[in-house]
Amino acid sequence: MPIHHDSLDPRSPRLRVEINGTNVNSVMHADITASGSCKTSKFELIVSVNDFSRPSSWLNTLSGRVSVEIFARLRPDGAERSMFQGLADTASLDPIQKVARIQGRDYSALLSNSAFQESFYNRTSGEIAASIALRHGFDTNIASTSALVGSYQYNGYNKMLLNAHSQIVNEWELLKYLARIEGFEALIQGKVLVFAPVSSLPSNNISLDPSMVGKINFHKNCSLYDQTNLTVKSWNSWLGQTSCYTNGTSSNSKLPDAVTIADNSAMEMAIIKPNLTDENARGMALRYMDTINRQMLTIDVAMPGEIMMNPYDVLTLSTGAAEFDTEYVIRSIRRHFSAIAGFSQRVQGYSVGGAVATSEGTALQ
Repeated sequence: MPIHHDSLDPRSPRLRVEINGTNVNSVMHADITASGSCKTSKFELIVSVNDFSRPSSWLNTLSGRVSVEIFARLRPDGAERSMFQGLADTASLDPIQKVARIQGRDYSALLSNSAFQESFYNRTSGEIAASIALRHGFDTNIASTSALVGSYQYNGYNKMLLNAHSQIVNEWELLKYLARIEGFEALIQGKVLVFAPVSSLPSNNISLDPSMVGKINFHKNCSLYDQTNLTVKSWNSWLGQTSCYTNGTSSNSKLPDAVTIADNSAMEMAIIKPNLTDENARGMALRYMDTINRQMLTIDVAMPGEIMMNPYDVLTLSTGAAEFDTEYVIRSIRRHFSAIAGFSQRVQGYSVGGAVATSEGTALQ
């Protein structure tokens, strides 16, 4: 559904919050950050409290977990939509000013606080993610994987032992570690645990009219360009062999002399890590190159607030600057609501050209 200029009026939205099932309409301030790429989404709320009996369900020391769901309505006659679901980390009450402040995270907080000890032996990353999701009651969007991550090469030593003789002390850190191995995204969307490659995640293609934007900042990292060569080298003591994988052109390029120092000579990067197989070396090189590519060209947009954009949506602009008018995957959205200043947001993303497949198209016009 298209979003028009009048639907982005920063003064018209209204926010409502349900805290442990208690409806709170008096939202004075909200700061909500929706993140992807193995990061936790966060929120901060300030609400007016005239009746001190109302917050007893979430300020009481015996109330246990404090669940929070934030709803937004862009216009008085518009539909209400859930913007955020998660758990409060802290809740405080000021009886003089009659306000309460609630801060928290998405439902990854359940995994961050989980000290459940389990030995994952001869299981794939997808199976481990599914096991964690089942234990906590999450719905899932988990891609299947084939490589076993539960043991070292050709022996019975346990590699994935959670919370015992390991630097991985909770299930959220374990999921992020496995996602880095697989080149996946690990995040919580509402009550859905996502463990999948970015290309398989649902996304919308959003066309943004620059006239609707307060500020656009493009950032080009000039030291990173398409002739960057990255080499991963390793000696595998279990297999008794060396592994070497180079991404891009040859890593044996000659250094430029002083006369041709400005020529487009390749930038060489090398990573040396022990006990990698050929496939491990290739996977590590591709992951590092993907990280580099995400830093080459980024975008930062300040605009009136809306509730349709999400991380991994693909944003396209037409500013007249040909080099920068490309597709950007949204990395994070920080939305700010104030009863006085209105509703605004800041969108950050990275350029991928046409590499990311998108689903339903949406136009901001």
